[in-house]
Amino acid sequence: MKAILDASPLIAFFAEMREPEILFLLRRVGYELFVPDAVSRCDITKEPAKAILVQSVASGSISLLPPVAPAILVAFTSAHPSLGEGESEVILLAIEFLSHRQEAVCVIDEKAARRIAEDLGLPVKGTLGVLRTLRDSGLIDQDDLARLRGRLLAAGFRADASLLR
Repeated sequence: MKAILDASPLIAFFAEMREPEILFLLRRVGYELFVPDAVSRCDITKEPAKAILVQSVASGSISLLPPVAPAILVAFTSAHPSLGEGESEVILLAIEFLSHRQEAVCVIDEKAARRIAEDLGLPVKGTLGVLRTLRDSGLIDQDDLARLRGRLLAAGFRADASLLR
């Protein structure tokens, strides 16, 4: 399964929790981690997230995806003006993978982007969903989940209260 990461989960694991290795555990349950060009180029601009992303790509933990064709990106963002370029590329690349019969999930936290992805029939998971997947697979325990959620909230991560259970 291909996990296409938007900026928010990267910032959460790399900067807010400062535990990138937790995100990389997804690879142990069959996920390949991908970051769209626009996310890496436009959205991950501050340290330590920028340096960790560069290191993660160099080590092969994360793969960068090429930019979406400009005409396709412009048409999509025109149809969905609430989305940024990074979120749009996450969704468009998931559509591309699925069109080639490759399983893909959009890892997005922003509500508008999640809604649009879901409306297009795409699987969606957020930062908290990643943590729950890791707990459900036995790679982290309930105490780890609670500790990481606490770190996210302390860093200002906003989430619907129902997602924090």
